Amino acid sequence: MNGITADFNSSRVGPKKVTASDFLTALFAPYYATGHQGFMEIRLIGGRGVKSYFFGRLDTLCRRRFESQNVHTYYGILPRERREGRKDAVKWLLALWADLDAKNFPNGKEGAWEALSKFELAPSAIVDSGHGLQALWFLKEPLAIQEVNQVEGALSGLAKTLGGDPAVCEIARVFRLPESFNVKDPGSPIPVKVKHLTPRRRYAFSDFEKFCIPIAPHDQAGEGIKAEASDGIEKVLACKFIRYAEANARELSEPLWWSALTNLLPFKGGHEKAHDLSRPYEKGWHRYSVKETERKIKHILKTSPGPHTCQKIVQHGYPCSFVGRCQVDAPAGLAWEDDAFIERLRQEPWEIGGDTQ
Repeated sequence: MNGITADFNSSRVGPKKVTASDFLTALFAPYYATGHQGFMEIRLIGGRGVKSYFFGRLDTLCRRRFESQNVHTYYGILPRERREGRKDAVKWLLALWADLDAKNFPNGKEGAWEALSKFELAPSAIVDSGHGLQALWFLKEPLAIQEVNQVEGALSGLAKTLGGDPAVCEIARVFRLPESFNVKDPGSPIPVKVKHLTPRRRYAFSDFEKFCIPIAPHDQAGEGIKAEASDGIEKVLACKFIRYAEANARELSEPLWWSALTNLLPFKGGHEKAHDLSRPYEKGWHRYSVKETERKIKHILKTSPGPHTCQKIVQHGYPCSFVGRCQVDAPAGLAWEDDAFIERLRQEPWEIGGDTQ
């Protein structure tokens, strides 16, 4: 054992309840104490779509309460250097993490807890997310991210060792916020709560390097996207996610906007559709700009290894209920599907009814 009690059901963090404020302070205080001025992201996902809030002060965030039983509430594990939830907005590493889904263990959460209690590096925090356990290992000090693949390789190694979810092994990941509710079943909201917190238990990144596994080549940066090279954009527009993005273009989150464009730009007419999707945007003082949109389109074409997959789109906040039943791995793949399947897909509602995480 590594200092964590072996019994999940009798585990507790102390005589008093650990609040979201306690948890967030343990995670983010070292970042702000060393003079950094980035943002903490809170992401709400529900029937009205996806909404992100960014907080530049820990005390301001800790005064807020996110206790709605109608939406999923997440926090960005790592700070964002600007008010965006994309990977390229993440520059500092504060912790490593793993997400253990109860259904993947013979004894459910008890089995997941046992795996964590036997792991050689005891987690600094464990959160009961409702249907699993989310573990974090705090670092001794904020670490500048020099190589994203190195960090994500360590996360992948942790997931493989512990039987965790490989989908969470990316630096812009969000986890469920303590004191919120898991509302996968709207009729039976499940409280999200801290089961274990030891803020003084901290590690060096080097402690995890032995778990690091190479990132597969298809996950690394490629040569970019070839613009308007293919026919078939009308079929791509049948995608539930693309229809959702069009319907919610005014307040679409940047990660989801980015995902949509990577799937539209490879097709003839995609450049025009990218501007159509961007034009309604209105968030705070931010408004659509032809010049800024063109700059970002060029960046996407140059740096994206290809169209974002359905799994990545789910990670970014659109919980597509068609994942697992669809015939393609990314919306762009629909361009080569038969008309009967496309017509069936058009009948699928795009509205969010719950998440898949």
